[in-house]
Amino acid sequence: MADETSRLLVNSKDFRTCAIAKNAKGYVPGKEYLPATPDTISDGDNRGRDPKTDGGSIGTKIDIDVRNKQMAKNADGYTFTDQYGASHPDTISDGDNRGRDPESQGGSIGTKIDIDVRNKQMAKNADGYTYGDEYGASHPDTISDGDCKGRDPESQGGSIGTNKDIEMRGRLMAKNTDGYTPTNQYCAGIADTIADGDDKGREPKQQGEEAGTCIDFASRICSLTKNSKLYTKNRQYGFGNGTV
Repeated sequence: MADETSRLLVNSKDFRTCAIAKNAKGYVPGKEYLPATPDTISDGDNRGRDPKTDGGSIGTKIDIDVRNKQMAKNADGYTFTDQYGASHPDTISDGDNRGRDPESQGGSIGTKIDIDVRNKQMAKNADGYTYGDEYGASHPDTISDGDCKGRDPESQGGSIGTNKDIEMRGRLMAKNTDGYTPTNQYCAGIADTIADGDDKGREPKQQGEEAGTCIDFASRICSLTKNSKLYTKNRQYGFGNGTV
Protein backbone atom coordinates (compact mmCIF):
# COMPACT_ATOMS: atom_id res chain seq x y z
CA MET A 1 0.00 0.00 0.00
CA ALA A 2 2.88 2.39 0.83
CA ASP A 3 4.54 1.63 -2.48
CA GLU A 4 1.34 2.35 -4.40
CA THR A 5 0.93 5.62 -2.53
CA SER A 6 4.49 6.62 -3.29
CA ARG A 7 4.00 5.80 -6.95
CA LEU A 8 0.81 7.91 -7.02
CA LEU A 9 2.61 10.87 -5.49
CA VAL A 10 5.45 10.55 -7.98
CA ASN A 11 3.07 10.35 -10.90
CA SER A 12 1.09 13.35 -9.63
CA LYS A 13 4.26 15.39 -9.25
CA ASP A 14 5.39 14.44 -12.75
CA PHE A 15 2.02 15.39 -14.20
CA ARG A 16 2.07 18.75 -12.42
CA THR A 17 5.60 19.46 -13.61
CA CYS A 18 4.58 18.65 -17.21
CA ALA A 19 1.52 20.91 -16.98
CA ILE A 20 3.50 23.79 -15.46
CA ALA A 21 5.97 23.53 -18.36
CA LYS A 22 3.11 24.36 -20.72
CA ASN A 23 2.15 27.36 -18.59
CA ALA A 24 4.38 29.81 -20.47
CA LYS A 25 2.77 32.81 -18.74
CA GLY A 26 3.77 31.51 -15.32
CA TYR A 27 0.32 31.45 -13.73
CA VAL A 28 0.51 29.77 -10.35
CA PRO A 29 -1.76 29.39 -7.38
CA GLY A 30 -1.97 32.87 -5.93
CA LYS A 31 -1.23 34.44 -9.31
CA GLU A 32 -4.04 33.00 -11.44
CA TYR A 33 -5.48 34.41 -14.65
CA LEU A 34 -8.43 36.36 -13.22
CA PRO A 35 -10.40 39.57 -14.00
CA ALA A 36 -7.93 41.57 -11.89
CA THR A 37 -4.83 40.15 -13.63
CA PRO A 38 -3.06 42.57 -16.02
CA ASP A 39 -3.11 39.89 -18.70
CA THR A 40 -6.90 40.28 -19.01
CA ILE A 41 -6.48 43.87 -20.22
CA SER A 42 -6.61 44.71 -23.93
CA ASP A 43 -3.21 46.40 -24.21
CA GLY A 44 -2.00 45.20 -27.60
CA ASP A 45 -1.00 41.64 -26.74
CA ASN A 46 -2.85 38.39 -27.42
CA ARG A 47 -3.96 37.77 -23.84
CA GLY A 48 -6.59 40.18 -22.66
CA ARG A 49 -9.79 41.52 -24.15
CA ASP A 50 -11.11 43.91 -21.48
CA PRO A 51 -10.64 47.62 -22.32
CA LYS A 52 -8.18 49.56 -20.16
CA THR A 53 -10.65 52.39 -19.73
CA ASP A 54 -14.22 53.13 -20.60
CA GLY A 55 -14.36 53.45 -24.40
CA GLY A 56 -10.94 51.84 -24.92
CA SER A 57 -10.07 49.12 -27.40
CA ILE A 58 -11.66 45.74 -26.87
CA GLY A 59 -10.00 42.46 -27.78
CA THR A 60 -6.58 40.97 -28.27
CA LYS A 61 -4.04 42.13 -30.86
CA ILE A 62 -5.60 39.73 -33.37
CA ASP A 63 -9.10 41.09 -32.66
CA ILE A 64 -7.91 44.67 -33.10
CA ASP A 65 -6.08 43.86 -36.35
CA VAL A 66 -9.20 42.21 -37.82
CA ARG A 67 -11.34 45.13 -36.68
CA ASN A 68 -9.00 47.64 -38.32
CA LYS A 69 -9.14 45.71 -41.59
CA GLN A 70 -12.92 45.79 -41.47
CA MET A 71 -13.01 49.48 -40.63
CA ALA A 72 -10.72 50.15 -43.60
CA LYS A 73 -13.57 48.91 -45.79
CA ASN A 74 -15.94 51.34 -44.09
CA ALA A 75 -15.66 54.03 -46.75
CA ASP A 76 -18.43 56.09 -45.19
CA GLY A 77 -16.57 56.41 -41.87
CA TYR A 78 -19.28 55.10 -39.56
CA THR A 79 -18.08 54.64 -35.97
CA PHE A 80 -19.49 53.45 -32.66
CA THR A 81 -20.61 56.99 -31.88
CA ASP A 82 -21.76 57.72 -35.44
CA GLN A 83 -23.50 54.55 -36.54
CA TYR A 84 -25.69 54.04 -39.59
CA GLY A 85 -29.18 53.92 -38.11
CA ALA A 86 -32.73 55.23 -38.47
CA SER A 87 -31.75 58.72 -37.28
CA HIS A 88 -28.57 59.02 -39.37
CA PRO A 89 -28.61 61.54 -42.27
CA ASP A 90 -27.33 58.83 -44.64
CA THR A 91 -30.65 56.98 -44.29
CA ILE A 92 -32.48 59.85 -46.03
CA SER A 93 -33.34 59.63 -49.73
CA ASP A 94 -31.58 62.79 -50.87
CA GLY A 95 -30.14 61.75 -54.22
CA ASP A 96 -27.18 59.64 -53.11
CA ASN A 97 -26.82 55.85 -52.97
CA ARG A 98 -27.12 55.49 -49.19
CA GLY A 99 -30.57 56.30 -47.90
CA ARG A 100 -34.06 55.23 -48.90
CA ASP A 101 -36.31 57.03 -46.38
CA PRO A 102 -38.16 60.05 -47.85
CA GLU A 103 -37.09 63.45 -46.52
CA SER A 104 -40.73 64.37 -45.97
CA GLN A 105 -44.21 62.95 -46.39
CA GLY A 106 -44.71 62.21 -50.09
CA GLY A 107 -41.04 62.69 -50.93
CA SER A 108 -38.93 60.43 -53.12
CA ILE A 109 -38.17 56.97 -51.77
CA GLY A 110 -34.98 55.07 -52.52
CA THR A 111 -31.39 55.68 -53.45
CA LYS A 112 -30.22 57.42 -56.61
CA ILE A 113 -30.24 54.06 -58.40
CA ASP A 114 -33.80 53.33 -57.21
CA ILE A 115 -35.01 56.73 -58.40
CA ASP A 116 -33.29 56.36 -61.80
CA VAL A 117 -34.91 52.96 -62.36
CA ARG A 118 -38.29 54.30 -61.27
CA ASN A 119 -38.03 57.21 -63.69
CA LYS A 120 -37.26 54.81 -66.54
CA GLN A 121 -40.31 52.74 -65.65
CA MET A 122 -42.53 55.81 -65.37
CA ALA A 123 -41.40 56.87 -68.85
CA LYS A 124 -43.13 53.73 -70.12
CA ASN A 125 -46.32 54.73 -68.31
CA ALA A 126 -48.05 56.22 -71.33
CA ASP A 127 -51.34 56.62 -69.48
CA GLY A 128 -49.78 58.87 -66.85
CA TYR A 129 -50.86 56.95 -63.74
CA THR A 130 -49.32 58.37 -60.55
CA TYR A 131 -49.34 57.59 -56.83
CA GLY A 132 -52.41 59.73 -56.35
CA ASP A 133 -54.06 58.61 -59.57
CA GLU A 134 -53.43 54.86 -59.69
CA TYR A 135 -55.15 52.40 -61.99
CA GLY A 136 -57.60 50.74 -59.61
CA ALA A 137 -61.18 49.56 -59.19
CA SER A 138 -62.50 53.12 -58.87
CA HIS A 139 -60.47 54.60 -61.75
CA PRO A 140 -62.42 55.65 -64.88
CA ASP A 141 -60.02 53.66 -67.06
CA THR A 142 -61.33 50.42 -65.54
CA ILE A 143 -64.77 50.99 -67.12
CA SER A 144 -65.74 49.23 -70.34
CA ASP A 145 -66.56 52.31 -72.39
CA GLY A 146 -65.20 51.39 -75.80
CA ASP A 147 -61.48 51.90 -75.23
CA CYS A 148 -58.75 49.28 -74.69
CA LYS A 149 -58.26 49.99 -70.97
CA GLY A 150 -61.25 48.93 -68.90
CA ARG A 151 -63.36 45.79 -68.69
CA ASP A 152 -65.91 46.54 -65.96
CA PRO A 153 -69.43 47.29 -67.27
CA GLU A 154 -70.60 50.86 -66.85
CA SER A 155 -73.91 49.61 -65.42
CA GLN A 156 -75.70 46.37 -64.61
CA GLY A 157 -76.05 44.40 -67.86
CA GLY A 158 -73.67 46.65 -69.79
CA SER A 159 -70.91 45.50 -72.10
CA ILE A 160 -67.95 43.76 -70.51
CA GLY A 161 -64.41 44.03 -71.84
CA THR A 162 -62.24 46.37 -73.85
CA ASN A 163 -63.00 47.40 -77.43
CA LYS A 164 -60.99 44.37 -78.61
CA ASP A 165 -63.01 42.04 -76.37
CA ILE A 166 -66.28 43.49 -77.63
CA GLU A 167 -65.15 43.26 -81.26
CA MET A 168 -64.16 39.62 -80.85
CA ARG A 169 -67.44 38.84 -79.10
CA GLY A 170 -69.35 40.44 -81.98
CA ARG A 171 -67.56 38.24 -84.49
CA LEU A 172 -68.38 35.11 -82.50
CA MET A 173 -72.02 36.13 -82.10
CA ALA A 174 -72.24 36.58 -85.88
CA LYS A 175 -71.52 32.86 -86.20
CA ASN A 176 -74.28 32.11 -83.72
CA THR A 177 -77.00 31.50 -86.31
CA ASP A 178 -79.30 29.93 -83.74
CA GLY A 179 -79.51 33.15 -81.76
CA TYR A 180 -78.39 31.83 -78.39
CA THR A 181 -77.86 34.59 -75.82
CA PRO A 182 -76.81 34.81 -72.15
CA THR A 183 -80.50 34.50 -71.25
CA ASN A 184 -81.24 31.86 -73.91
CA GLN A 185 -78.28 29.51 -73.74
CA TYR A 186 -77.92 26.09 -75.32
CA CYS A 187 -78.21 23.76 -72.34
CA ALA A 188 -80.22 20.87 -70.96
CA GLY A 189 -83.91 21.65 -70.81
CA ILE A 190 -84.32 23.77 -73.93
CA ALA A 191 -86.08 22.55 -77.08
CA ASP A 192 -82.94 22.50 -79.21
CA THR A 193 -81.40 19.72 -77.10
CA ILE A 194 -84.26 17.28 -77.95
CA ALA A 195 -83.88 14.67 -80.69
CA ASP A 196 -86.86 15.75 -82.80
CA GLY A 197 -85.50 15.31 -86.31
CA ASP A 198 -83.34 18.43 -86.61
CA ASP A 199 -79.54 18.69 -86.38
CA LYS A 200 -79.40 20.38 -82.94
CA GLY A 201 -80.51 18.01 -80.23
CA ARG A 202 -79.58 14.44 -79.35
CA GLU A 203 -81.62 13.69 -76.23
CA PRO A 204 -84.64 11.41 -76.81
CA LYS A 205 -88.03 12.97 -76.16
CA GLN A 206 -88.90 10.19 -73.76
CA GLN A 207 -87.59 6.88 -72.48
CA GLY A 208 -87.08 4.35 -75.28
CA GLU A 209 -87.15 6.78 -78.20
CA GLU A 210 -84.33 7.29 -80.67
CA ALA A 211 -81.43 9.48 -79.69
CA GLY A 212 -79.44 11.75 -81.99
CA THR A 213 -79.84 14.43 -84.61
CA CYS A 214 -81.25 13.97 -88.10
CA ILE A 215 -77.72 13.22 -89.28
CA ASP A 216 -77.38 10.53 -86.62
CA PHE A 217 -80.72 9.01 -87.70
CA ALA A 218 -79.70 8.90 -91.37
CA SER A 219 -76.35 7.32 -90.52
CA ARG A 220 -78.03 4.74 -88.32
CA ILE A 221 -80.55 3.80 -91.03
CA CYS A 222 -77.74 3.47 -93.57
CA SER A 223 -75.89 1.14 -91.23
CA LEU A 224 -78.96 -0.98 -90.55
CA THR A 225 -79.51 -1.58 -94.28
CA LYS A 226 -76.13 -3.28 -94.28
CA ASN A 227 -77.30 -5.51 -91.41
CA SER A 228 -78.22 -8.58 -93.49
CA LYS A 229 -78.56 -10.69 -90.35
CA LEU A 230 -81.23 -8.38 -88.99
CA TYR A 231 -79.64 -7.95 -85.61
CA THR A 232 -81.60 -5.59 -83.37
CA LYS A 233 -81.48 -4.27 -79.83
CA ASN A 234 -83.42 -7.32 -78.68
CA ARG A 235 -81.54 -9.74 -80.94
CA GLN A 236 -77.92 -8.66 -80.80
CA TYR A 237 -74.85 -10.46 -82.06
CA GLY A 238 -73.44 -12.44 -79.14
CA PHE A 239 -73.01 -15.88 -77.56
CA GLY A 240 -75.85 -18.19 -78.41
CA ASN A 241 -77.11 -16.01 -81.28
CA GLY A 242 -75.51 -16.85 -84.59
CA THR A 243 -71.99 -17.02 -83.19
CA VAL A 244 -71.53 -20.78 -83.83
